[in-house]
Amino acid sequence: MQNFREPIQYQPNRYHNWTEKTDALDVAINRLNEFMDTPVIDLKSAMFSLSSEEEIFANYFTPFIFDVIEFQYDELSEGEKCGFQEEINASLQKDNVSFRLIDRGLIEQLPDHEVLTSELISMTEQIKEPGLRELFDIAVEKHMQPSSQSHKDAVEKIWGVLERLKTYYTGLDKKKSVERIINDMAGGQEDFVKLFDTEFKALTDIGNSFRIRHHETDRTDITDIRYYDYFFNRCLSLIALAIQYLE
Repeated sequence: MQNFREPIQYQPNRYHNWTEKTDALDVAINRLNEFMDTPVIDLKSAMFSLSSEEEIFANYFTPFIFDVIEFQYDELSEGEKCGFQEEINASLQKDNVSFRLIDRGLIEQLPDHEVLTSELISMTEQIKEPGLRELFDIAVEKHMQPSSQSHKDAVEKIWGVLERLKTYYTGLDKKKSVERIINDMAGGQEDFVKLFDTEFKALTDIGNSFRIRHHETDRTDITDIRYYDYFFNRCLSLIALAIQYLE
C-alpha cells in the first residue's frame, strides 16, 4: 500500500485555479473515514509517536484495511492497478490470509477448505427460476466478503435460498414440491430418500431455532462468528446437490 502512493492532484475549489497534491493511499483513507463518518484510520498519529505508519496500520481492524485496499485500487491509474493487485495478493498469500484482491477491485474470501468453489458458483447458471438464482448469487457474494456482518447476512440469505428451493415446483404445494426434489435427488433409493428428507428437516429446524431468519427472544443466539461458516456450508451442501436435479 505504501509502495503505490500514486500522486494525485486535485482542485479543491472550482472557482479558483490552485491545485493541491495528495496520493492514492491518503485519498483511500479519507474516503473510508467519510463513509464511516468518523476517523477510523488516522496515519497522521505516526508523526506524534515513535511508530511507523506500517506499524500503526497493522493495529487497525482488518476489514478497515481491506476497505482501504479497495478504495486505493479504485484511485490508482489503470497502469498501476495490476501491479498493486499482484503485490497485495502476494502479501496475503505469504501470510496465509485466505483473501484476495480480484480484478474488479474487491477483496474476496478464497473458497479453500469449504464447500464453496468456483465450480459450485458457476452452477447458478443451472437454476432456471430467477428468484432462486438471484438469492443464491446474493448469498454467495455476501459469504465471500470479509466482514463478519456479511457472513451473518450470507447465512440468512442461504436459508432464504433453501426455503425458496422447497417451493421450486410451483404446480405443487410446498410439501409435495420438497418430496419431488428429494425423490429426484435419491434416484428412487429409499435409504437416500430418508437421508435427504432428514437433512431438509434438520436444516429447517436450525433456521427456525437459531437466530438466522427469525429474531424473536426465544431463538438461540449464535455466539461465535465461526458458527456462521459452519451453518452456511452445511446448508449450501444440500442446496448444491439439489439444484443439480432440478428440471
